[in-house]
Amino acid sequence: MRGRGLTGGRDPDDIRAENAAAPAIPHLWRRVGALFVPYRAQLALTAVLVLVTSAATVVPPLIVQRVFDHGLFPSDGAGGVAPPDLGLVTELVAVMVAIFIASAGLGVWQTWVTSTVGNRVTGDLRVRLFEGLQRMELAFFTRTKTGVIQSRLQNDVGGVAGVLTTFVSSIVGNTATVIASLVAMVVLDWRLTLLAIILMPALVVAQRRVGLVRQRIAAKTQESLSEMTAITQETLSVSGILLS
Repeated sequence: MRGRGLTGGRDPDDIRAENAAAPAIPHLWRRVGALFVPYRAQLALTAVLVLVTSAATVVPPLIVQRVFDHGLFPSDGAGGVAPPDLGLVTELVAVMVAIFIASAGLGVWQTWVTSTVGNRVTGDLRVRLFEGLQRMELAFFTRTKTGVIQSRLQNDVGGVAGVLTTFVSSIVGNTATVIASLVAMVVLDWRLTLLAIILMPALVVAQRRVGLVRQRIAAKTQESLSEMTAITQETLSVSGILLS
């Protein structure tokens, strides 16, 4: 029994193929959304914080442009360069510092809210899973290893909740950042903006490939955690010691 662990001696690739061929869960996204309904106020606050911090990231380049064009090298109205306006430069630098400090504070607040929602969703998922286990028949526990059940409660639930909370903040933040960045780029130089848009498909393809690789790595990591939990539980339990 020792060493077989979660897979029971089967090829992990065969298990992954079997899981991939499993039937789709009906109304999956509706069920996922139901988990966040009790925390819609916190999610709305997170969305607002993400939008504000994302919009704030494009303000400094516009201020820097004004520092150079109107503070350090202002025009004298006759095609020449007037003396620097150090007062304006000081004011603009102070505004930039204030924006950075405010963005950092909002980022900390956003992280706290997101972590709170993630931990609560994780707790709700574990409670629901445990309640479902209590309703299972005895034959289920004779067929399923205890380590597998523990891994589902500990590793898989935490990973799912983390992905969901990260997804909510990332999708809103990235969308707002892209839109705000495009607006700022057009204001600064429309030619560079056009060049960036032309190069964007290549970057999207590269990011897509990286995402697929990360997805496979994350799946293997979860499987390794499940394997480790199952082996540890079976090896250290009384029944595992007797069978070994």
